[in-house]
Amino acid sequence: MKALFTALSFLTIFPFPPLGDFKKAPGFFPLVGLFLGAILWGISILLGRLPSYLVAFLIVLSLILLTRGLHLDGLSDACDALIGGFTREEVLRIMRDPHIGTFGVLCIQTVIAGKVLFLIPLLPQKGVLFLFPMWGRTTVLLPMLFLPYLREEGKVSPFYPPKRGMIFFGLVFSTLMSFFLLGIRGLLRFGICLLYGFMVSFYYRRRLGGYTGDLLGALIETTEVVGLLCLNLI
Repeated sequence: MKALFTALSFLTIFPFPPLGDFKKAPGFFPLVGLFLGAILWGISILLGRLPSYLVAFLIVLSLILLTRGLHLDGLSDACDALIGGFTREEVLRIMRDPHIGTFGVLCIQTVIAGKVLFLIPLLPQKGVLFLFPMWGRTTVLLPMLFLPYLREEGKVSPFYPPKRGMIFFGLVFSTLMSFFLLGIRGLLRFGICLLYGFMVSFYYRRRLGGYTGDLLGALIETTEVVGLLCLNLI
């Protein structure tokens, strides 16, 4: 339970005390995603009589507030660095810069707009609100499992290296929940999200040799978009 509360404290706005077991906490990231999805489902029930585009916008806004915008901050820093930097050293330096650049702003706007747009037709299917936050927080387990952490100190450094057994627990948990909520199609969509996570992890390895907290945030945000897109198309 200590690891679960630590994961909740790190990934959400809720003031749970980080009780330790940081190396085990990543295994509970998917469960935190499911917890966030349950809150989004409750919000959708409360807002059910509003126009669908407004409900979708408020759900996306709620997810941003529930996570303190942590992952969007990582997305903006990662995009500024990966697009604006040419060498490995430049990329890592730009990611440390607290200022946000043009590429970061554009990426945040694109991701938020994509989530709202892709959510609108999915609102009648309440199960999707549980799944896309969970999938986003599952794919980050892949770089954490296979790649080295590139910072000596950072927000993610207490979690590195994660317990491999807990990483596999998180992956199995997401697999089972995807099947329970959407059956075989849920597994197929989750598989595509995992494939996307592997591709991004491979890119991180080739470009930088590892990952940072900002890169994990970028993977969470973009996987949520990929998951919503899969839910629309498959």
